[in-house]
Amino acid sequence: MITISSNKALSASSYSAWREYRKLKYSAQKIQPNTYCFLYSIIIEVNASSELLAIEKTMTSITSQTYKNIEIIIINLSNLSINNELIQASMSLRGIREIKEVDKSDFFDTNKLDRLARGDFLFMASPGTSWDPGAFMLINHTINLRKNTPDLIACDYDIETASNQYDDPVFFTEWDPLVYSENIESAAIGISHTFINKYCRVKFNSIKDWFEESIKDKADINVANIYENIVHLPCNKDNININKMHELNLDDLKGILISIIIPNKDNLHLLKKCLQFLESDRIWNLELIIVDNNSTDKETWDYYDQLEKKFNAKINIMPHKFNFSKMINSGVAVAKGSALVFLNNDVEFTQPNQIEELILEALRPEVGVVGSLLLNEDFSINHAGVMLTQDGMAGHVLRGAKTSDKYVIRYIKQKRNYQALTGALMATRKDVFEKVGGMDEVNLPIEYNDTDFCLKLRMLNLQVVCLPLKGIIHKESSTRKYTENNYAMMQHEKAKRTMLNRWPDCFRHEPFANPHLNILETSSINLNYDD
Repeated sequence: MITISSNKALSASSYSAWREYRKLKYSAQKIQPNTYCFLYSIIIEVNASSELLAIEKTMTSITSQTYKNIEIIIINLSNLSINNELIQASMSLRGIREIKEVDKSDFFDTNKLDRLARGDFLFMASPGTSWDPGAFMLINHTINLRKNTPDLIACDYDIETASNQYDDPVFFTEWDPLVYSENIESAAIGISHTFINKYCRVKFNSIKDWFEESIKDKADINVANIYENIVHLPCNKDNININKMHELNLDDLKGILISIIIPNKDNLHLLKKCLQFLESDRIWNLELIIVDNNSTDKETWDYYDQLEKKFNAKINIMPHKFNFSKMINSGVAVAKGSALVFLNNDVEFTQPNQIEELILEALRPEVGVVGSLLLNEDFSINHAGVMLTQDGMAGHVLRGAKTSDKYVIRYIKQKRNYQALTGALMATRKDVFEKVGGMDEVNLPIEYNDTDFCLKLRMLNLQVVCLPLKGIIHKESSTRKYTENNYAMMQHEKAKRTMLNRWPDCFRHEPFANPHLNILETSSINLNYDD
């Protein structure tokens, strides 16, 4: 968790004040003489005369850098006349070149890269991009502090508004391939020449496509993070990098058997609402498994009879003391589907095809388990992922935050990786579940079992993905009421100790947190004003 003793909710005004505060902080750092002066190639593609002023702004920002080991490469597709004074000013750098009849993708082509760019790192900059004056000094200094030269440099960034202010900041985490992929063509990410050479291919559809193929099945991507918003992208819709969902192709699910496993005890009104999505048409094959834990209401058993007749449901009776892990494991034990969905009976789908989106994501070979944004009944956030803290907490991201907040909306629109997700709604593959031995029903019968399951998957280098699906409601703890009696507190502390002993590094270091943001169990996104 990010430890914060003073913070402010993110807004345009607080961000502006915070940015000035951080500029003073990092500019006051004593930058040691650099052992290695890396060369940075900034590639700017200009297509129309309307971009000339913007490209001049970008070139001015580059020539104003305190660090000069930079080359500018202008892809001048329209043979436009670039300001000669700026070209002369660029002579203080390592070079400036105009090239034609190529595009940005050529820099990722095996046969072209080495003759197009000399830089140790390449930044793809759209016209109008600017940097703080000391940006590249800070970048170079950061790389010099590292043991190995990184594959990527990731700089936090923001968007320049029409009134020349800065807003809509984006804060990177240590390594999230989903978010990095969406920003790979922006000036916020520098890609090492060596990394490009290593994974060069002649044919690919886009730089994003090249990047996703290059990092597939690789857990050792070395990223240098610049946790300062030193890059400023021009204000246009292309810079609002929302991590879009994969295009939904329901045909990919045709004939697949999906096992939906629901632990339940009475609460018939919840179960009926939960299962309303089964009334929709589907092309996949359904296996519905209800794991019952001591239901006593006759109406519940009558409904089970209906489910057996209508959907050929399996009612798996577990008459023991409540043990969530055991209920899930027993459901999987009788499941025949290659894809699994674990579903609390207090979860309600309000839009079509949401199960399908979860399963399609879970079937990607690099993914281990998939969850989703979940909302409370008042449409505030219930769950947008789980982060771990040094004191053993597994906290929900942005729990209680209002979805009317524009910064919250932007954050939750991203498809993201986390260390863990809530077990209230999970999709995975059966072979993956069995490979990690399922959930721990001995040591983690009630709490932390979902977190433990996710961490075991991450040890296999599989992604734990939270989708930004809209309108899934979680009426949390409607089934099992939590009480702070001595037994419950003892069980909680026992489970927490188990997790801290089993996963010390995961709790000690949260890779999906940015040191300047507090987004855990909070009603808003808060900026950190502390060191």
